[in-house]
Amino acid sequence: MNDTIGETAGKIWQALKSKEDLSVAQLKKATGADDKALWLGLGWLAREGKIILAKNKASIKVSLKH
Repeated sequence: MNDTIGETAGKIWQALKSKEDLSVAQLKKATGADDKALWLGLGWLAREGKIILAKNKASIKVSLKH
């Protein structure tokens, strides 16, 4: 399971590297991850202080911390 979380976190980071910010739905599509793996990967990156999560109306936007 930890391998899957780390792998998903890497895919999320790569997707965000080329964009300013993405919604959770856009990240799901970009990474091909299921809901559980996506949220675990986001939690991993958030815990490491590598991403910013911001509520934007009806969605959550994710961006890399610079």
